[in-house]
Amino acid sequence: MTDKATKEEGVAAVNDLVERLLEHWAEESLRPNSPINLIEFLHELDEADVLTLDDLETAPAEMEDDYPEVQDPLLEINVGSEAEPRPLFVSHLLDLVLAAEIICLLHEYKDRFAWDYHEMPGLPRSLVEHELKIKEGFKPFQQPPRRFSTEVQLKVKEEIERLLKAGFIRTARYVEWLANIVPVLKRTGALRVCTDYRNLNLATPKDEYPMPMSDLLVDGAAKHELLSFMDGHAGYNQFFVAEEDVHKTAFRCPGAIGTYEWVVMPFGLKNAGATYQRAMNLIFHDLIGRTVEVYIDDVVVKSPSKADHVGHLRQAFGRMRMRPSLIGQYPARK
Repeated sequence: MTDKATKEEGVAAVNDLVERLLEHWAEESLRPNSPINLIEFLHELDEADVLTLDDLETAPAEMEDDYPEVQDPLLEINVGSEAEPRPLFVSHLLDLVLAAEIICLLHEYKDRFAWDYHEMPGLPRSLVEHELKIKEGFKPFQQPPRRFSTEVQLKVKEEIERLLKAGFIRTARYVEWLANIVPVLKRTGALRVCTDYRNLNLATPKDEYPMPMSDLLVDGAAKHELLSFMDGHAGYNQFFVAEEDVHKTAFRCPGAIGTYEWVVMPFGLKNAGATYQRAMNLIFHDLIGRTVEVYIDDVVVKSPSKADHVGHLRQAFGRMRMRPSLIGQYPARK
């Protein structure tokens, strides 16, 4: 046997060994609590797997910022200026006196509403933070990179710049945990950046904080003459991630956009709903069940009599303005 033939057999044997080893690692990496991370051995996907705008999924309902459809026709109210409109909506079926009172109230409390990222200072850390505990036996995981078309990359860059300007994210270096982005399209055509936190969520223990039951919420709002619906604008982003856990939210963007980490709570993290509900229950504690019902970022102000509704709205808006140190210091229910 020639030296060339011997060398070729040796190369084939090594290739076969590497292939079988990678297959074994791939199987092991799928097991719960697996310490194996294939990032060092995986390469970017083929050109056939390049993600284009046509491939993007529709954004989940929780990420929509437009107003939900209701039975009543809506009257648009601008609490801003002609140059910078700030639209809010009230029912077109309200009698003129009540409508005028509610519109005046909306102007008075317009600082409690947000229309863009930069108008959301976030809830104080002294009130609530989102923690990312890691279960024993789990090691940091880095997802292999994905390919995106140039068109998607440009839109992702625009959204990243918006998030940076708002202070929602910051650049990340020397990352341990690393997730891919999942761009989604809203009904308006705007692109939003979600993050694939499947591996981080698998390593995070479940927060068993009790969530409201939808049927009881519906029953609680029934038989009231007037209801006002409010929705948190990019609600999850109003909560800060605990500083010691920020590095775990690191994510990779395509091309030269870089790696970043979330300073505020992003959509898609395990226990995000529990953190949100806990804070809302704390803020509206003595009003819930009486004049307010809350499910995560959806708030309903309810009144058995139309004459009481402006007062109930004022009470809810006033609670939103309350200093964190005073939240929870309520008189006993009568």
